[in-house]
Parts: sequence; structure tokens; C-alpha cells
Amino acid sequence: MAMEPDDNKSKQSPIRRSRSGNKILFKKTGNLPENALLGRVITSIGRIHHIKYSDDSGKTEHFECVASGTIISQYTNSNLVAVGDFVWLLPEENVSTETGLRKGKIIKVEERLTKLSRKAAGRKSSEQVISSNIDYLAIVMAAADPFYNRRLIDRFLIAAEMGELTPIICINKIDLMPLSFLKEDFQAYYDLGIKTMFISAINGMGMDGLSELAESNEILLAGPSGVGKSTIINYILGQDVQFVMEISEKTAKGRHATSYVRMFSSGGGGCIIDSPGIREFGLFDISKVELPLYFHDFDYYYKECKFAPCSHSHEPGCRVREAAKSGTIDPQRYESYLNILDTLTEIS
Repeated sequence: MAMEPDDNKSKQSPIRRSRSGNKILFKKTGNLPENALLGRVITSIGRIHHIKYSDDSGKTEHFECVASGTIISQYTNSNLVAVGDFVWLLPEENVSTETGLRKGKIIKVEERLTKLSRKAAGRKSSEQVISSNIDYLAIVMAAADPFYNRRLIDRFLIAAEMGELTPIICINKIDLMPLSFLKEDFQAYYDLGIKTMFISAINGMGMDGLSELAESNEILLAGPSGVGKSTIINYILGQDVQFVMEISEKTAKGRHATSYVRMFSSGGGGCIIDSPGIREFGLFDISKVELPLYFHDFDYYYKECKFAPCSHSHEPGCRVREAAKSGTIDPQRYESYLNILDTLTEIS
């Protein structure tokens, strides 16, 4: 059941501008026309959304849609539509000259039960939902070329928990780094019970588990450019559905092989979702007081801190700081916590 909006969100105007500059009127409730169809967003490219609709017999049709001028949605502080959303559309008779799909207008967005989201770029605090209504978040990093970023992993883990997703850490290109080193460096995540996979999508090493999971579950792949997300998808689906780019030798950083979010059916009832490379990930709607609750390696210690609440950054008698100093809490995880804490405001 959808939660009632808080005081701040309820004060927001029911009218806002879309990316195209057109004004959109939001309504919390409303009646649907008899010819409205319920479908699912499988691709979003700017203001254009491709939606898959299946009738009672299982016959499917794809539509190319934009948001209507009036839309029923509770998400007034977020992007209008995200891949994975279940939406109601009004079909039109005209056909897109570019895709050959029938056109339509999105008139309602159903509740997002799970999601991966981040703070949208810009001065205003708003939410960018990358994908919704999925089961797993696969945090994809490379063992090298480009080297993995544990601080970014920690941000993804927080966002996964906030969005009620089950996280998986996938370290690709393990042929480029000693496996013993990788396992030692990721011991803290093993200890937290987070499933961690060491794979090489280019030669199939360790890919069986992820492939089996994708058969009957919905998995979003997220991570920086160049870590091999498209290669992983191509391997799981058994065909080159995603264009794969080489790593830029000049910058040693990945190029964006994927410029939009796209859902692929795995053929067994599941799906796998590719997303653009992410170098920075700002957390949305989390405060400094809440942040320690998402670092579960702190759970055993923070109740014994001298002060409550404790920021675990400078207070005397802080058991979390003591545990990090002694190595009982992984020092890199603690530094990651401090880094995130420094980016948050008291009420963000």
C-alpha cells in the first residue's frame, strides 16, 4: 500500500515541467478510460518510453509512448517514468516512423514496490529512479581496467536496502587480478552476508550462478562504464544484444556503451536490465542520523557509544571508531562511511 506523502512533499505543486518543457499535471487518483491498457516500461530514452503489453491470451504488443499532459502518480518528486514501471496507457492509431511501433500516452504510473534510485543532478533535491519493481541489484565492478571502487559499492548497497532490493556484488575480469587478493579485500562483504561473485564474462568463469539467477528473477546491472555489464548480458542471453566498447586507453576509464536503461527478457520468466555507466552516486532522502543504520558492521558497536545519537566521526567514547581503529570493523568501510557522511546535510 502506498504511504501518505510527508508534509514537505505534500506542499509540492501538482504541476511541473517535463524534460521537453511541457507542463504535466499530477493527480493522486482518477478514473481510467475503458480502452486503457496496463503494460510495463522496458526502455526509456529521454521522454520516449517503450512499453510491453500482454493481453489475456498472452499475445504481446509494444508501444512507443510519452507521458500525457495529465498523469495519475504519487511520484511528484521523481522522474515521471522509469524502466520497470507498470503503467496505464491510451493506445493511438498512428505509428512511429522510426520504430514502427504504435504510439500511446501514459496516463497512470502504478506504485513502485522496489527501486534503485539516486539523487538527481542539479540544485533541487529530487529523485532519479533508474529502475523499479525488480528483485536484485547486481553491483558490477571490474577487478582491473578500470579498478573497482569500494566506496561506490557501499553507496549502491545503501541504495539497494533503501529500495528493498537484494544486492549482489559482481567482480568481473578476475583474470586480471589474483583471486586470493580479491577474496581477502572483499571479506568484509562476505561477513555481512552479501553475496559476492567473482566472474569473467569474456570466458565464462563463475558465470553459472548469475545466469541461473537471471532465468527466473529480475536483475538490474549497475556500475561504472567499462566494467563489462554489456558483456555479461551478452553471455547470459547467448547473443550480442548489447554493443560492447573497448576501454579508452587514453583515460583508462570506461566509455558509455549504454546510454539508456533497457530491459531484456531472459526467456525463463526473468529479465536482466542494463543501465548507463555510473561514476558518482548521490544518495537520495537519507540523513546523517540515518546513515549509520545502513552500515550493519556498526550494529554490534553503536549501542555502546558514549553519546546517542553518535555520528561515529569525532565523539569521545565512540565504540565504532575504536573498532575501526583496531581493525575489527573494516577500515575501508569506515572511511567510506565518513566520506558519505561528509556529503550529507542534516535533513537530506
